[in-house]
Amino acid sequence: MEHALMFRGSQLTEKWAIIRLCYWSHLGPGLNKRINEWIALNHAAPADLQKYSNAGWDKKLKYLNKIYGKNIKRIRNNKSYGENKTATFNRLRQQN
Repeated sequence: MEHALMFRGSQLTEKWAIIRLCYWSHLGPGLNKRINEWIALNHAAPADLQKYSNAGWDKKLKYLNKIYGKNIKRIRNNKSYGENKTATFNRLRQQN
């Protein structure tokens, strides 16, 4: 589990801000905090982001959606994701 976001110097413990990751993408060479933040922010409802309005996550979400796209399902539904996580994350990193 990855606490993808920090707020006021602490890890955010909201359900939407904690994402599941394998060892490779959490502690191994596949760690990419920007993608983890993008996943967590896309899991949040607009009301969730409003609770932390001074964190600027609405702006960060717009920025990350410009980089990685708005449809997070493309990662979850990618057939290669479950079979070859390295290839999927390398592809996303190259888009970076």
